[in-house]
Amino acid sequence: MYGYYLLIKGIDSLTKSECEIFKELLDELLLSPSYEIKDNVLIIIDKQKTDISWAEFIRNTNSDFYSDLRLYESNSFHSHQALSLNLNETIKKDIFTKYYTNDKILFYDAFYKHISEEFKKEIFKSLYNDLEFLRSIKIFIEEQNKSKAAKLANIHRNTLDNRLEKFKRITGFDLNNFDDKAFIYIFLREL
Repeated sequence: MYGYYLLIKGIDSLTKSECEIFKELLDELLLSPSYEIKDNVLIIIDKQKTDISWAEFIRNTNSDFYSDLRLYESNSFHSHQALSLNLNETIKKDIFTKYYTNDKILFYDAFYKHISEEFKKEIFKSLYNDLEFLRSIKIFIEEQNKSKAAKLANIHRNTLDNRLEKFKRITGFDLNNFDDKAFIYIFLREL
């Protein structure tokens, strides 16, 4: 495995001391980063992904510095050539619309643009307007654990089980099936 990269836009909005603190934070979190600034985008290439959540990192950094930094996290690459090719293509795209993004988010966003409200109504049927119900379904899909999902949705686990059964009965989608789960998540991710 060769490595991955991070792109951070808005670095020029930080003061000199904030930049120094920001670099120190990155140095602590990354294995052996290389840095380059190009067109107000900080390009960081590292050998191995860390276990931290970059979404949480950039959200906290923005809060601490009262800034509006935007971070893109790439997938891992097996060669320098593949990483460089992807980096050069990605940096040309409009990827800084949110404070954090990655390829999965970009895919979901592209797909989601083509979903009409009528199509959502057709998929969810009588559940379409029950936002609390659909939110509990989304939480279950994200957590992959009924007990944890029920706790986060503030409902009893048996209530969640009943909702999953009702969802299957009304929509025809079985959330124990990976394909169904992935398909439904695309519709619920903005909820």
